[in-house]
Amino acid sequence: MKRRLIVDMSSLCWTNLLGGKDAEFGKTVVHEGKNVFVNSATYGYEKAMSFLTNVMSNLAIAPYDVILVIEGAMSKARRGAMVPGYKEGRDSRPPEAYDAFNDMKHRVSNALRSVGTMTVKQDGVEGDDVIAYLCQKLQGKKIILSNDDDLAVLINEDVSLYRMGAFVTHEDPNPQGPFPFKYITLRKSLVGGHDSLKGAVGFGDVTWDKLVAWVPNYSVLGALEGMVKRRTLADLKEDVPSFKPFQKLIDSADSVYRCYQASKLYPEWVNTLRQPLQITAGMTAKINEVTDERIRRWGQQTRLVTALNFEKAVEFLISQLDSTQEFALDIESSTPDESDEWLESGNREDKVDVFGQELVSCSLTFGDNGQYTYYFSVRHADTQNITSEQLRQVVAMIPKDKVTLVQNAGFELAVLYKEWGEKQADNGWYGFLPNVRDTKVYASYQDENKRLGLKERSKEHLGYEQITYQEVTTMTGHENELPSGGKLLDREIIGYEPKQCVDEETGEVSESQEPIYSGIVTKRYKMHELSGSHVLAYGADDTICTYALAQFYRVVMEIEGTWDLCQDIETDPAYLTALGFVQGTKFDLAQMLEQEAEDDKVWEKSWATLREFLIERGWEGTVCPQIVDSPSAHYHREWSPKTIKEAVNIILGLDLVTQVRTPAKLGKMIAAMEGHEDAPLLGKYVEDGNISQINDWLKTRFTGEPSIDLDSPKTMRYFLYDFLGLPVRLVNKLTPKERQDKPALTNAINRFTKLRSGTSSEPPLRPEELEIIKVKAKTDDTAVDFALAFDVPDHPALLAIKEMKTIETRRKMFYRPYRNFRHWKDGLIHASANQCQAVTRRWSFSDPNLTQLPKRGEGVKFRRCFKPHHRDAVVVSVDFNSQELRLQAGLSQDPEMLSCYLGDRPRDIHSITASGAMRVVWKADELAAAIAKVGDSFDNDYDLFVAMLKGGDSVLAKKAKDLRGLSKNVNFGSAYGCAAPKMQELLVCEFEVAKTMLDAKLALFSRYESWKKEVEQEALENGYVRTLLGGVRHLQEVIRSDDRAAISSAARQASNFKIQSAGAELAKKALKRLWRSGVFFKLDAVFFAVIHDEVVASVHKDHAVEFIRVLHEAISQPYTPDFPVPFIGSISLGPNLGDQVELGETVDEELIEATLAQMFSPVKVGGTTRRFVDWTESLRLEYNKVIDRINKGVDLVQQVEEAMA
Repeated sequence: MKRRLIVDMSSLCWTNLLGGKDAEFGKTVVHEGKNVFVNSATYGYEKAMSFLTNVMSNLAIAPYDVILVIEGAMSKARRGAMVPGYKEGRDSRPPEAYDAFNDMKHRVSNALRSVGTMTVKQDGVEGDDVIAYLCQKLQGKKIILSNDDDLAVLINEDVSLYRMGAFVTHEDPNPQGPFPFKYITLRKSLVGGHDSLKGAVGFGDVTWDKLVAWVPNYSVLGALEGMVKRRTLADLKEDVPSFKPFQKLIDSADSVYRCYQASKLYPEWVNTLRQPLQITAGMTAKINEVTDERIRRWGQQTRLVTALNFEKAVEFLISQLDSTQEFALDIESSTPDESDEWLESGNREDKVDVFGQELVSCSLTFGDNGQYTYYFSVRHADTQNITSEQLRQVVAMIPKDKVTLVQNAGFELAVLYKEWGEKQADNGWYGFLPNVRDTKVYASYQDENKRLGLKERSKEHLGYEQITYQEVTTMTGHENELPSGGKLLDREIIGYEPKQCVDEETGEVSESQEPIYSGIVTKRYKMHELSGSHVLAYGADDTICTYALAQFYRVVMEIEGTWDLCQDIETDPAYLTALGFVQGTKFDLAQMLEQEAEDDKVWEKSWATLREFLIERGWEGTVCPQIVDSPSAHYHREWSPKTIKEAVNIILGLDLVTQVRTPAKLGKMIAAMEGHEDAPLLGKYVEDGNISQINDWLKTRFTGEPSIDLDSPKTMRYFLYDFLGLPVRLVNKLTPKERQDKPALTNAINRFTKLRSGTSSEPPLRPEELEIIKVKAKTDDTAVDFALAFDVPDHPALLAIKEMKTIETRRKMFYRPYRNFRHWKDGLIHASANQCQAVTRRWSFSDPNLTQLPKRGEGVKFRRCFKPHHRDAVVVSVDFNSQELRLQAGLSQDPEMLSCYLGDRPRDIHSITASGAMRVVWKADELAAAIAKVGDSFDNDYDLFVAMLKGGDSVLAKKAKDLRGLSKNVNFGSAYGCAAPKMQELLVCEFEVAKTMLDAKLALFSRYESWKKEVEQEALENGYVRTLLGGVRHLQEVIRSDDRAAISSAARQASNFKIQSAGAELAKKALKRLWRSGVFFKLDAVFFAVIHDEVVASVHKDHAVEFIRVLHEAISQPYTPDFPVPFIGSISLGPNLGDQVELGETVDEELIEATLAQMFSPVKVGGTTRRFVDWTESLRLEYNKVIDRINKGVDLVQQVEEAMA
């Protein structure tokens, strides 16, 4: 636990400024008619720094563990409102004294911040209140440095006071007398403090001492303080005969109450929504930049460690291990040329090949104040390097019970595990770097709304701009003087010289200008191509900043109460995802290419349909343009530069790019164009204005091939609402600027919205309004769905567009990027898990983005490309069953929701919503007919609906199933704050249907809706919301703003955060259990990923039962010990990630074994015997469909033969 020194800066500065006499720089001034001697700021600074550094040395507390509490502006205003004249005239001082005070305070703060100390202040409250707040919120031991003995009221087992050179703990006597520290405020309210706080008249120190002695167990003091708080001192009347001074308290009751109010500490005033605590982080400066000799030893010292000084450096490091509280580590690495080629092949030059990284160096920050940084060179050019093994042994010296800080653990853990994992497999962390904490995760806990990068956060919190990777690896100089290697980026040209060239075939001589180079070049180097001395400052910078930021983050997290949560749930999952990254995932590229080929056929077929339609309807580009004087048709063109350029493109197949607008000049330019023999003739026609000849030429060269950009909103808007003439059904939101600058558009959209909702009796939109709203009309897939549903059902062109857009999405998400994701070293996919990347602190993945893998629908077939790690393994998936809905039920305590997950007969939540919706969505005669089929003897609508859903009438069952499907979307959509307009888009239905279903859902689950409102109010009042485990979503900046729309949106998102973030916390708790089980090292198993609420791995078939048991148990744990709803894992396994056999929600060993036996059983087809799973895989048969057909009596041989055919 931390030991921190909390410094009362006002007390420190005034005590040292006023103590003694500054004979060298002090001066006499006149104040209130008297001569007053004022000491200088330098005098006060010197005394304060000597005193403070002496205290720090005596307490063995380094600057990073010191917090300076600075009084903010208007600090006495609130108490002044309670007690008029509060502290007015107290110790009146001349302006020169305040100038000296402020100057020395500034100098002390700056000096200490240069060695890591942070400052804290808040306007509108006194420093004592801030100190009380910090003592209340911060963990560990707190030592208050102040001469204000009233702060002794804060003393307890964790808080002590350093006053007047004396150290006072909870075990020491109270400096104000023989009574508990907690009654100091009571004493002050009775005895008084200063002129404005007089307490009770005549009730002085002697009387207080008598009161304390009157009842030895101090019970009377507790009772008396209760009366002061309740303002009931009059109740002491009957006790006056026993203790006569009580009468003085009764007589001065109002004064006592005021005095207590003003003397009491108010930590609740601190760090509020409207007045946040201002925490300014410190950072160790270079030792030569620390100007005060007394603190210079805590200044930053960096050293390049090579083979020449390695032994001496290690000897010093060993001497600092015990005093170092935590270490910061960062590695530099490089990749071989194969990495560059691999990234370039996939157009990912801006990405980093993490799996291909090779260790080059390591920076390590240590010391009691993180003031020492070693930069160990392992593979730098022109450097006497140490070996990787020597570095490993140094890092292994770090005590395993001490934390190692890194920025982006996914990188350091993975690269060093690859480098050292086998050699240190028995280090207690399975070969990984022990006890790592990720400051990138810390950054998310401090403020998830901002970028988490080290350089961005260093600039914001430390006020320090780091050197960039580009700056350190890019060098400019003479090519003979720069290091060898590197990639040439630029050459300096100082002039040109003529050069004659002879064409070998024609003998023609041409002249060109050859550049003259100065020899100055710019090169980009890889880390291993640079020397250790060149990279030293950059390499050391990262751990210095990481260490500094970690101290700042920790204070913020302790204040917010998230520190323990972060330590508990974020550490172990980082190791498991790093393991999964290194192990990699097998991906069947051939199977993906087959799927792509199938999609290509469908796309071509759809394009043929769309193309035919476009040509038939005369889409632009399908009708030959004709140049005329007076255009009257869409294919007519007037003679203009734009038309000329179009003609050049059609006739010559070339693009004419110019700003020239005169036809004669354009003609000359066309005639000079290279690349087509007809250019001179076309140029002459243009120059002469020979439109007739150009039109004839256009007819012979025009291909008539339509072109349509389905991703262009402008093109799709024209196609849907002009070309097809469809009505606008959905519009995009207006921007604030549009609302301000376009009143006609705003009015039309507002009227459209009212008419759409059916809440207005306004007349229909006028033609001009219908036209103007087209600019905001939606053009996405939903717009196409609405057109097909309500305007042109089964329209071939729209169906084709829908199919093409779906396939194009798969091309963008899967087919194109996944071609190049298999790593060049091992052929596996190594996806990077980005922990806490989302504001909900869920994982995201990159290269590739695994969260895009569809769980349902046609796109799920892409999952079949993900294979087990070897042929005797299976892919296992355990999914948090209905995780979000269970969280909604447990958090809201909605009885209807709880009924779905508790009791002997849990209900289906989507059927509950459907049962409420059926009476308002279905027409009366439809409902009556449905009831007639199942009977009306049911106790409630839920049982009635379930009977329809599961009954024997297939038509009614489908009708009920469709309604349940809509209800499912309503349940999830409403959880994310969807109102009726958005729900209409989600359901693709009439607005009234969406509103009716939403209203029905809200009525059925009214407690859940109330809970959402309560969470919104919590966000508005506090500026944040918390999960049950304590995770915080920071909304302060938005809620403090003047943007009402943003404030409302943030408040609505608050409940979603509680659900989504709780889901992330559940997953992390599960991965923590999974990591600590050691199952991936005891069994033949490979971790894949966490995909939304699903944990996926590959495991040997012989180990599957044991692995599933461990994984299922890890997932099926409560969110909190008293959370009312259980969480259950749904188990499945299969030959790949797509073909999964559902095995229920309990670990049924017999069922698992039977499934595996069937999957791996030998099957003979023709003369070939292969395992069942091999037949289905090699022939691309869908495993579940094969099983289903077998269950229906279809012979496997027949299936295989059909597939082969």
